[in-house]
Amino acid sequence: MTAGVVHGEVLFAAGYVTFLVLVSVGFELMVRSSHNRILQSTTVGFRFHRHLNVWECSQGNMLGLVHMDHKKGIARYKADGRVCGRCSIKHLCTDSEDGRELTHTIGHWTQSEMGRFQGGLSLTLLLLGALIVAIEAARHHSGDDLLLLGLCGVVVVSVGMRALKVIWVTNSRSPVR
Repeated sequence: MTAGVVHGEVLFAAGYVTFLVLVSVGFELMVRSSHNRILQSTTVGFRFHRHLNVWECSQGNMLGLVHMDHKKGIARYKADGRVCGRCSIKHLCTDSEDGRELTHTIGHWTQSEMGRFQGGLSLTLLLLGALIVAIEAARHHSGDDLLLLGLCGVVVVSVGMRALKVIWVTNSRSPVR
């Protein structure tokens, strides 16, 4: 190989590793956005009062905490069925005679089932990228090849460390246990 030329296999590997990194980051953005949309859609028309740990509906009725599942990371709030039964917009809100129920995710998006799946998938893609970089570095020893592979390795490690930090910090500080 002449100096200043990167081997074709190394170029292909670098492109594939870049693709894996982009898929990992893109999947994280997609899951985070989806999680936030789900949270917003399930609480439209309701306002949370953190100091009271209750949700308030658009008509001023309160939904109190009735169950918290720390393992699944969800909290269930419920309104009094008698209050909902007298509400003028009940037909728009719920068909339950027991009152409106609202299920809310507690904790950070990385603690949701989607978040845990995404974290595992992203780390797997990044480990595959790191393995490809290591194998190609063992096979090709020219300065240009190693420079490109080293750059790919730095990107994979940087994105992987960020992903690990997000997962580690949010899950270790979580009220969800």
